[in-house]
Amino acid sequence: WLLNEQREHAGPVLAGQAPSGILRPPAMTRQMTSHVVTRWYRAPELILLQRYTTAIDVWSFACIFAELLTMLPEANIDRRERGALFPGRSCLPLSPMDDELGSSPNLDQLNVIFSVIGTPKHSLDWIDLTEMRDHVAALSPVPRARLQELYSAAPPSAIDLLDAILQFEPSRRISLDEALVHPFFAGMQRRACMQLAQQPVDVATIDFEHADLKVGAIRNLILQEMQHYALLAEAKDRAERQARDANGGANGDANGDANGARRHGDGGSGHERSSERAVQERAEVTPQQHKRKLEEVAERNKSALAKHPRGEKDADADASKERATRASARE
Repeated sequence: WLLNEQREHAGPVLAGQAPSGILRPPAMTRQMTSHVVTRWYRAPELILLQRYTTAIDVWSFACIFAELLTMLPEANIDRRERGALFPGRSCLPLSPMDDELGSSPNLDQLNVIFSVIGTPKHSLDWIDLTEMRDHVAALSPVPRARLQELYSAAPPSAIDLLDAILQFEPSRRISLDEALVHPFFAGMQRRACMQLAQQPVDVATIDFEHADLKVGAIRNLILQEMQHYALLAEAKDRAERQARDANGGANGDANGDANGARRHGDGGSGHERSSERAVQERAEVTPQQHKRKLEEVAERNKSALAKHPRGEKDADADASKERATRASARE
């Protein structure tokens, strides 16, 4: 929405005049599908397959705002009883047919919306598709619910803002600029510190917005992005496995030496001198030698896994036995 608001101020005027004299919200510059927005936050014009404007974002804000009003301490509503403003179970004609089979018609998203805002009383000429216009016109009249009763703990200014946004026709909805100066937000912002971009933000920073991309090209870009992160994840997993294997081998050797020293500590000064020499030799190992040692251990563990198709646990057990044998031999 902000991008388009700035686009409206900085570039040619994208908004026209609605029949009621209300300034239309700016149209989206790129629309690839009408199936957008999570169902419960989807504006009516999306359900009616209209070419949408940025007013859909204002509608979604109202849906989230209504949920926040149920969280007010004065509302005294248990968190398990809170819910969405429009919790539809299906959304004709956007939902797959399988979703419609088990859903009551009253729980269709558009009907759930009308149960709160009421069926439209104004002209439906703004709806382009005849079948959609006829469908809305044929619905039984439903009165608009009293929002103050639904959100009794909310201050009057919050109810007024919510009511101004929840308008069926997009051009009758309050705009973002109008919402920001609404009394509900009084004292919450410093208008003097707010600056409007001198040029549209997408022109300045988002080159992708102006690329001439077809659907196939966008799919390829998405695939490349997925492959990029898949390779990164694979490399990370491989490095973590090698580190675990290497640490396991080094810890096994160290534990074997320590246990041997404890078991034979009373056996004479020869054993003590041997243990001291082993500790001194390990202390003199350079970081490069230690790294090579870890790599050798990782390779041995890989070979062990390859030789033992019974599974990784069995291979680890065999590797542990091999380390124990080496430790006993040193002792």
